[in-house]
Amino acid sequence: MVSYSTILFDFDGTLTNSLELWVQAFHRAFAKFGLSFPDDLIISRCFYRAFEDVTREFNVPHQEFKMHFQEGIWESFENPSLFPGVKNILEDAFRVGTRIGLVTSSSRNVVERALESMMIASYFSAIVTANDIINFKP
Repeated sequence: MVSYSTILFDFDGTLTNSLELWVQAFHRAFAKFGLSFPDDLIISRCFYRAFEDVTREFNVPHQEFKMHFQEGIWESFENPSLFPGVKNILEDAFRVGTRIGLVTSSSRNVVERALESMMIASYFSAIVTANDIINFKP
């Protein structure tokens, strides 16, 4: 049997199905400017990009758009849900002494709120978020 000292998890799409939450936040922000786009366009043109680039491309005021987006994300991540079996995996790894880390392109305040809400924050010994990096994925 192979034993690992550390396991790293991604947040979005690994622990929780958050894609729709992110898309909803973009819809909310764009709606404040009378704009509406299909989900696939939002995913392809807004994800993994700096807000400056997104707001420039869609010609919306940067600070105001970012504020509306962050309000939407904050509300969306108030009660996220875990994928089935995730909590059991975290509990088992933690129980045998495996260190657990989280690496994500999401912002720290959103991730910490979600982890607390899902009652899994205590399992992670390290969390690296978008606030800790310069270059986003991929």
